[in-house]
Amino acid sequence: FPVTNGEYLTFLDALASSGREAEALAACPRKELGAAESAEVLPVFRREEDGRFVMPADWTDDLPIVLVDWHAASACARWLAEKKGLPLRLPNELERERAARGVDGRYLPWGNHQDATFGCALESHVAPPQRVSVRAFPADESPYGVRGLGGNVRDWCINVWKPLGPAVEGGRLQLDPADRMDPDFRAIRGGGWGSTMANGRSAARFGGRPERWTLQVGLRVLRSW
Repeated sequence: FPVTNGEYLTFLDALASSGREAEALAACPRKELGAAESAEVLPVFRREEDGRFVMPADWTDDLPIVLVDWHAASACARWLAEKKGLPLRLPNELERERAARGVDGRYLPWGNHQDATFGCALESHVAPPQRVSVRAFPADESPYGVRGLGGNVRDWCINVWKPLGPAVEGGRLQLDPADRMDPDFRAIRGGGWGSTMANGRSAARFGGRPERWTLQVGLRVLRSW
């Protein structure tokens, strides 16, 4: 599953309680109020008197986290790796594509047909579209048992977006993680709750500035096989 609101909240509280206040504040989900040219940037989570972070009332624990930039997503992955003692990280975009497509190169994680009842896309909603629980749409499952790769929330990837895609040498993917100081676009993969199902196909590629955040991009972590 992608990282959820509840899991991300635990990450922020752990940073704050261990004296890493600046890191916690930098990783807090945020939004803009007003026009882009003069927008005021505000944190989405408020703070209790004891320093704990609190989600908005409509942000339930099981929704995938959004409104985090690439740097915050990377920080969460590093923290999860420390906590679990495993080499967890953001996926390279080609790893994520393989996890969705399987060995048969399927169009979407569940097969080669578009069906808005299978994954959370723009066509899935009668009411205004929105994020749903990571456990909703159980048919959005890849051959490897990975959930939510075709809809709901897109994922930040570890690599810079390049026109020709990730480097492959001798038939083997070169991980090529982006340098933290590199301002270039980062790869983004997956379907989105506010995007058409066709845009959620397993091979679709997107990119975004590492310092930007949106309501359709979150994160998940993996470790190499």
